[in-house]
Amino acid sequence: MEALICPNVTVYQTSALEKITEQGFLDPDGKEEKVDAIILATGFNTSWVPRLPIISNGSDLQDVYTKRPISYLGIAAPGTPNYFTFFGPYGPLGTGSAIPLIEAFTTYIIKIIKKMQVEDIKSISPKQHVADEFAEHAELFNRRTVWDSPCRSWYKGGKIDGRVLLYPGSRVQ
Repeated sequence: MEALICPNVTVYQTSALEKITEQGFLDPDGKEEKVDAIILATGFNTSWVPRLPIISNGSDLQDVYTKRPISYLGIAAPGTPNYFTFFGPYGPLGTGSAIPLIEAFTTYIIKIIKKMQVEDIKSISPKQHVADEFAEHAELFNRRTVWDSPCRSWYKGGKIDGRVLLYPGSRVQ
């Protein structure tokens, strides 16, 4: 919260950004803002479908997640380099406070970024087969839980018979 009031931080609450550019983005007035990072806080969308196009390697993550939301640990999507998220599909968000999870995600993502900097890694994303194997493990585990009961839940994309897209285990794990 303290960062939001720093003199070098701009928060856009009521106006949409016009376009993401190579150097940053166009603000609502059409002026290009050059930045090192863009942090989007778009609210909690329980479909996991991004609220804006995220195009990488010829595909849009909106389309991919509309068909089958998949990520590794709820943090990164296969085929989408240098894209990190909090509470993605198969993330550990079943119960309890979000604050410890946000702290854990942040620590993990910072470790990844530091590794990229130290080892001069230009891009990183989980391999598709690793995310698929993790999703299969999660789906098999979750079939044994109450979350898989025939009920409509956002854990299951709002469907009675939907796939449970939660982390397979407790928060401690």
